[in-house]
Amino acid sequence: MTVLTLEDIHSYYGTSHVLHGLSLEVQEGEVVCLLGRNGAGKTTTIRSIIGLTPPRSGKIFLFGKEMQGKKPYEIFRNGVRLIPQGRHIFPMLTVEENLKLALVGAGVRDEKNELEKAYTLFPVLKEKRRDKSRTLSGGQLQMVANARALLGPARLILMDEPTEGLSPLLIEQIGQSILEMKQNGKTVLLAEQHLQMALTAGDRHYIIDNGHLVFQGTSQDIQDNEEVKSTYLGISKKSIRMQKRECD
Repeated sequence: MTVLTLEDIHSYYGTSHVLHGLSLEVQEGEVVCLLGRNGAGKTTTIRSIIGLTPPRSGKIFLFGKEMQGKKPYEIFRNGVRLIPQGRHIFPMLTVEENLKLALVGAGVRDEKNELEKAYTLFPVLKEKRRDKSRTLSGGQLQMVANARALLGPARLILMDEPTEGLSPLLIEQIGQSILEMKQNGKTVLLAEQHLQMALTAGDRHYIIDNGHLVFQGTSQDIQDNEEVKSTYLGISKKSIRMQKRECD
């Protein structure tokens, strides 16, 4: 089943034309990555899908239904969840209070059972459920953001730069959590700059450059294409080896 389709979308910030005719597809159960340099248009793509930066033209289909022009809360009600860049956790609330907020409007009848699903995936959060979120490490905050997005009838998870500012060990843990999401039947669209983590977790990849789609393929396709890595991702053979050692 096709979960998400973008057809020739053009998105703007004011008069600035950011996405130029972007088209892509995400199938059910896939982890699909958006790759590219800073400012390439990855975050704008995520924001366009969730309705925060609505495209001025083109079409967006979620589960076969047209969604362009819908409000973010309407898209949320269709099972789309956003893990934003910067995480946006409420620091003075406890871990559990942050998670419960995500259940508001999600149509969940058994709150306790839903929270237990999150704690099963991220056991450390159960240990810290009564702690103020401001006391957590960067990696633990990312776990809260991930767990929050998985609550309720989540059918498509949009993740925007989840490894930003994290140590190699925490990057590895985030990659593992994405693989666990996939094993649990979730569909993920991931905007990411840490190439090795993306290649490990992702099934397919779209590379964006200056708002244009310039490449699509599997992890192996990218691994085998030195020109694509150096031209559009700014990654040399040496950098790939270093990232791989960090994730090993």
